[in-house]
Amino acid sequence: MSAGAGSATFRERFRIRASEMGPDARLRLPALFDFFQELPAPENGVLGTPFRVTRYDLDLNGRANNVAILRALLTALPAAAAPPLAFEADFRGEAFEGDVLLARVEEGSDATRVLLSRERDGKEVARAVIEAGRGLS
Repeated sequence: MSAGAGSATFRERFRIRASEMGPDARLRLPALFDFFQELPAPENGVLGTPFRVTRYDLDLNGRANNVAILRALLTALPAAAAPPLAFEADFRGEAFEGDVLLARVEEGSDATRVLLSRERDGKEVARAVIEAGRGLS
């Protein structure tokens, strides 16, 4: 795989290089340390298509699995949206059977941002940045 747009995005989102942290880095980092910057949430936007979590969307722990969350993010996009060529998601919470996930969608010139939250309590479940029309090199 050549160093193209995908690897540039990775480098832009990478905050700290492991080689710059030194040999004691593991001792200084929290157990769930995340090297990536947080994806931006839509500031405004319109409501997208709601998504109801069914029993077929659950994993063995009774939570909505990642595929169901990704499907909810893609379902929220307008029908006229171009197929995504770059898709980055940030899973931030849980959803359970019967939950209705509400989407807030903000279309920009460079990307579409989607925020999923649970209808019953407003807790954020996922965010995504979706780019269309950009070729990968």
